[in-house]
Amino acid sequence: MWIAIFVFCGIGTLGIVHEEKNLFAEMIGNQKRIPLNLLVVQDTLINSTLTGSGDIMVIRPTSAVSVIFKNNRISANNTNEHIVLFGGEQTSPSDHMLDGITIAGNKIEWTGSDLTDSNEGLLIGYCVNATIRYNLIRNCPYGTPTKSDGFTYTSGGVSYNVYGPSFKVGTGAKGTNGVRFCNNTFSNNRNIGEGVVGSVYINSNNDIPSKPASTNCRIFNNLFYTRHQIPNVYCDNPSLPGLQCDYNVYYCEDGEPVFKIGGKTITLTQWKAMGYDRHSVVVNPNFTDLDRLVPSKPLNYGKNLGATFKNGLDVETRWDGSDPILKPQGPIWQVGAFVK
Repeated sequence: MWIAIFVFCGIGTLGIVHEEKNLFAEMIGNQKRIPLNLLVVQDTLINSTLTGSGDIMVIRPTSAVSVIFKNNRISANNTNEHIVLFGGEQTSPSDHMLDGITIAGNKIEWTGSDLTDSNEGLLIGYCVNATIRYNLIRNCPYGTPTKSDGFTYTSGGVSYNVYGPSFKVGTGAKGTNGVRFCNNTFSNNRNIGEGVVGSVYINSNNDIPSKPASTNCRIFNNLFYTRHQIPNVYCDNPSLPGLQCDYNVYYCEDGEPVFKIGGKTITLTQWKAMGYDRHSVVVNPNFTDLDRLVPSKPLNYGKNLGATFKNGLDVETRWDGSDPILKPQGPIWQVGAFVK
């Protein structure tokens, strides 16, 4: 089995731990080819000096491999591409080779300032059942999108991540069914007219002729904070079947939180009238830490999501290259990434 890791960076160190009998690693320029069944990429520190278009790191296997990508810290100023691309933007022989990947405990930061840029922090393309959790995603125009041509998740999901302070999309599903978005924290200071699509973006993959929708997605126990009336959740009409959204906390400094359905902006009141977020509330989290987005008090408005999602982030987590500090939910589940 072979996997290619491409790294394009100016300053940094690449830490890779790999496990299998008779491993062989060969460096060819900036490409490392490793035959293995398990790849752990961890403790990587990259402060990229790459400017212009181009990916910072690409992990694209040609055979099925178990991948754990954890505790890495990567900052970049590349434009309209990816900081880390897992798989691909379109179907290829690498489809499903990263099924079940774990992406956890990473700090990914885009240092650009162009509000029109479409850089993607972590794109998880053409695989299913990825576990994307405990990550700090800062300033990435598109944070952690998932993409395929109609694949369906039966496990994994996007949970206990922190997104801020500026983005077009925090996370989402593009042509991918059944993705769970649970206990994430979103804080967006962008204004109307500054390219915001939604903190969670559920849409069809319109890049291909079949335009597969993203049905049966679930959005529970998330904390949504916006400075202005920009969409918290965007869902196109083909992706509405099976959508569940409830037990979230919303707050907008400018007024009532808003959503966008099929291109039409609606208020939280109208959204609730459609049957969504009936148990959700509007509460100011009064963040005590604007970098990590720690609320001032426990937000005890969540739903018990079971053992898979039981452990959240402890407020002492720093994203300094070590494992995140975890804290289990209590009898009453809290909303957002941190458990206090």
